[in-house]
Amino acid sequence: AREEIKAGASCIKLMASGGVYGHAEEPGSPQLNVEEMRPAVEEAHKAGRKAAAHAYSVEAINNALEAGVDSVEHGSFLDRETIERMREQGTYLVPTMSVYAAMAEKGPGLGSPEYITRKTAEVLEASGEAFRLALEVGVPVAAGTDCGAPGHPHGTLPEELRPMVEAGATPLQALRFGTSAAAELLGLSDEVGALEPGKRADLLAVAGDPTLDIKALREVRLVLRDGAEVNQ
Repeated sequence: AREEIKAGASCIKLMASGGVYGHAEEPGSPQLNVEEMRPAVEEAHKAGRKAAAHAYSVEAINNALEAGVDSVEHGSFLDRETIERMREQGTYLVPTMSVYAAMAEKGPGLGSPEYITRKTAEVLEASGEAFRLALEVGVPVAAGTDCGAPGHPHGTLPEELRPMVEAGATPLQALRFGTSAAAELLGLSDEVGALEPGKRADLLAVAGDPTLDIKALREVRLVLRDGAEVNQ
């Protein structure tokens, strides 16, 4: 963690469990334990950085929570007891549902092996239920895409907000998960995340009203970054 921070890392991400793409691992299998993760979290926090944990299973998530992480990435197999613990600790859930949908749809055509296809189907079904439970319990949520995966390039945030709405969030909630809540999680809420005096003039204008129909985010008309128009 110290080496990564010295090299310029703004966040430390820990592999608390296995994942979908590894050929010799399962998403629910714990990897780093509490004793291994806690010093990394402490080093991140000492340096004013955030610490996130890639974690799928209840066991791995609880290990990460015990270590003190700021967010759980994926969290597909969360149960109520663990979600309530996340709420009590103020730990964010970053559900990344869109990457599973993209892989389920495009993976076979991209030549994904059987073990990826199988695991993708498992986490796709579970992640929607985990997100609905998080909404019910009141866990803080931030939107993240896990972009860069096959069939899921950068710039796909609207595709993450859509399944959030389909799973029970209001369009306005989903918009906040992708803006102000995400900025708060990253420690950037003084700079970005809302249109307020003193913050960077980052603005997205779309053709429709995304508070009524989240799919309006696909119809981009204007992008401003620091007040300057970005050519699309």
